[in-house]
Amino acid sequence: MTKLPYLRRKSAKGKVYYYFDLGTRSDGTRELLPLPNIRDLRFGDCYARAKATRTNRRNKQGILTLEGLIRQYERSPEFKSKAQNTQSSYTRYLAKANGLMRTKAGDSVPAKSIERRDIIALRDQLSDKPGAASQAVRALGALFVWAIDNEKLKDNPAAKVKKFAAKPHDPWPTDLLEEGLADPQVSMAVALMFFTGQRINEAVKMSWADLSGGFMRVFVQKTRQRMEVAILPELAEMLARQPKLAPTILTNANAQPWTQSGLRQKLQAWAKAKGHKVVPHGLRKNAVNALLEAGCTAAEVSGITGHSIQMVEHYAKAVNWKHLGSAAVVKFDAARRSKNNA
Repeated sequence: MTKLPYLRRKSAKGKVYYYFDLGTRSDGTRELLPLPNIRDLRFGDCYARAKATRTNRRNKQGILTLEGLIRQYERSPEFKSKAQNTQSSYTRYLAKANGLMRTKAGDSVPAKSIERRDIIALRDQLSDKPGAASQAVRALGALFVWAIDNEKLKDNPAAKVKKFAAKPHDPWPTDLLEEGLADPQVSMAVALMFFTGQRINEAVKMSWADLSGGFMRVFVQKTRQRMEVAILPELAEMLARQPKLAPTILTNANAQPWTQSGLRQKLQAWAKAKGHKVVPHGLRKNAVNALLEAGCTAAEVSGITGHSIQMVEHYAKAVNWKHLGSAAVVKFDAARRSKNNA
């Protein structure tokens, strides 16, 4: 009998088994499909279907799918040069997009077939979480820009797709903030973010070695900016009392450095137990508001938090103007007294 292509024959315990070789999987192993015995009347149909499956797969191998494009992008120098947070966010939302944009057979869609309407449909599918929807569009836009620059595609279907307005992060309620500063469970984490105005991803990396001469050295991942943030006396006192259990200032119950996600969950669970729903980033807004209400200029606030002056001025629209006005009067009065006594 003529040997059939891709048919594999194996013997075990005196029995003969037949398999169809469908090819190599993505992990490098062979995929063997069990077939009926060659004398079974069903063998012919099963063999023909298996052969058709292998042929279809081979034909598809030359097509660049969205999944394949994402893999190439994530291995590229352009992707790896982005801030770690941006990489993590793009990876998360590109995977989400790839999971939602599938063919009827469940395969990743050909990258060239994606149109603007598909991006809009994806955005609308995620509309219950506007931030996630917008970030998915943003990640896809970056992917397609890279693909065009590297001659993978000719068009960017995500270009000019309108993103949903992002909901601003609310500052923590004042009573919750003060309670957090006093509770040993979270006080150091709350203090580092509030008194330095830095993001949670900067806070978890702050180390004892970063402290020098009354300043905290900070590398801001988002802007790739190096800063030296002046340490408030209240924060300095808290740092002096904090046990040095690891190179990083913040450690979990096992004396290990906190991860960003782990600390976020800890803070949100703590706040939830107090009856509040907050995000750690809200403490950054608390910092800006507190500095402005203390009479600091936008430039002075920027020197601590790393915000652009324009962003500080934007935040200033929500500050307590009564407190701000009182602080301004104190400064104005001091200036008048100094001038009159000269």
